[in-house]
Amino acid sequence: MLLSKGQALLFIYERFAKEKRVTKASIQDICQISSITFKRYVGEIRGYYAQVHPDYEIIYDRKKDCYLVQKNQKNNNPIEE
Repeated sequence: MLLSKGQALLFIYERFAKEKRVTKASIQDICQISSITFKRYVGEIRGYYAQVHPDYEIIYDRKKDCYLVQKNQKNNNPIEE
């Protein structure tokens, strides 16, 4: 299906929210976007998570060949003063 940028971003975000993972190939097929566009969209969603959901991050898992939402390891350490 051909989606606008906003629709594609929301679609990818919903996939992360529901399934906690997405594959580049599946999103490219569904949203009809290029590889570079996919990377840009994931980057935008990463930025959103960093600002709105700082306890979570999007990472790429090479073994599973997919992008995953996981607890942010950096924010789990208390700040020592």
